[in-house]
Amino acid sequence: MKVNKILKLMIIILVLAIIIMVSFVGIFIQNKNILANIVKDYKFGMDFGEQQETVLSPSTATVTNYYDKDGKLVDSSTVTDSNKSDYTSKDEPVNSAAVLTLDNYKKAEEIINKRLENFQLSEYTISLDEATGNIIIKTSEDDDINTIISGVYSQGEFLIKDATTGDVLLNNSDIKNATVSYVNGSSSTSVYLNIQMNKEGTQKLEQISQEYVQTTKTDENGQPVLDSNGEQTTDSKNVQLYIDGTLVTTTYFGQTISNGTLQLSITPSGGVTTQSDLQQYLLSGDVQAKELSYGNLPLIYSVNQSVMVSSDVFENILPIAIIVSIIILTLMLIYLVIRHKERGIISTVLLVGFVALLLLAIRYGNVYITVGSTFVIAFITIFYFVFLDRLLTKFKTLNAKEVTPKSMVNKTILKSLFILIPMAIIVGVSIFFTNIGINGFGTTLFWGIAVFIVYVYVFTKTLLLNFEYLFEE
Repeated sequence: MKVNKILKLMIIILVLAIIIMVSFVGIFIQNKNILANIVKDYKFGMDFGEQQETVLSPSTATVTNYYDKDGKLVDSSTVTDSNKSDYTSKDEPVNSAAVLTLDNYKKAEEIINKRLENFQLSEYTISLDEATGNIIIKTSEDDDINTIISGVYSQGEFLIKDATTGDVLLNNSDIKNATVSYVNGSSSTSVYLNIQMNKEGTQKLEQISQEYVQTTKTDENGQPVLDSNGEQTTDSKNVQLYIDGTLVTTTYFGQTISNGTLQLSITPSGGVTTQSDLQQYLLSGDVQAKELSYGNLPLIYSVNQSVMVSSDVFENILPIAIIVSIIILTLMLIYLVIRHKERGIISTVLLVGFVALLLLAIRYGNVYITVGSTFVIAFITIFYFVFLDRLLTKFKTLNAKEVTPKSMVNKTILKSLFILIPMAIIVGVSIFFTNIGINGFGTTLFWGIAVFIVYVYVFTKTLLLNFEYLFEE
């Protein structure tokens, strides 16, 4: 019997030792002559980690515009070296004085904020300098943040024009929303930008798709005109699609579009074959979709500044907080040893192991460390310490004739779990918030409760019950 208990104790202590080493030291392997820790690192929110601060300013750039003899602005793409003399050119600011107004600044901030919201970033802030029109965006570190930022300040202008006359056939006011999708082929994948028109835009698109088509050329007798090879010749009435002033394609419609969805392929001909390329095109398509879904900006912005800023909390307060935490944990361990003697020595291993497992769960649970989550970590650790102290105290006063050690441990655990019920309700509410401060608090609390339940049953209960024969007086 004692041999089995000792064996169980050795296994539990070994497992706890491994957990403690992995959590506090790590697992190092050699990678290109460098020892690298393969244990997942912590993810910090804006309170603790580096922030990317991007300042968007109304663009001061100029553009060369061309006017015909009547003073009418013409599409610059129609101006060539051979006909340039027919037009008058003027270098003009991309943002005229008329658009540099407070109302337009506020509208631009609102649209950019909507675009950012729908990227579901872990955390960000946005503010407007009403005097200059500058928009300041602060985000936490993210691998894709530069791609996202480059998309949220793009003007998002959408135009479909008659390729011959330049008349605008569809624009942003005709769009309901835009999404990105992909289709898997036998050996490649194609990514599409799906632009869904509103009711009026759907009617326009259907009419345009019936008019701008390819037709067979016929002579005055209605007979097909043949080329030198005896093949029928065709003619097409084309449209031009522009996004942010860039010509995307010149084409005609092969069929009538009655559902209001314009589908554009954004991958090269033949699609993509690697997962990394697919993810990149999906992100790029998602950025374009967000641009088109919330309207175009009333003015053109450019990046004035983009820098990484370290949090004052991370640099100044966090190191102090870590030292204080270590001191408090050490005092807890000393208290357990002094108060509970031999049991206290065993309990120190349990307390350190609990903290180690909790920190591993937070890392692999992709929890962002925020000010709120640090309070949760401290609360759960203290809660376990109080539970452990109470349990050890009951071992001292245990009367084996009235209640067995196993029964006493089970009752103590159940009482502690009952206390955690309000905490579980908070978890259920907070996970529905997108704000990382609230969500991070709730997610940390979730992992804290989960680790507590698993740990007290798997490690605490088993270790103390198997050691109890050593505590008999």
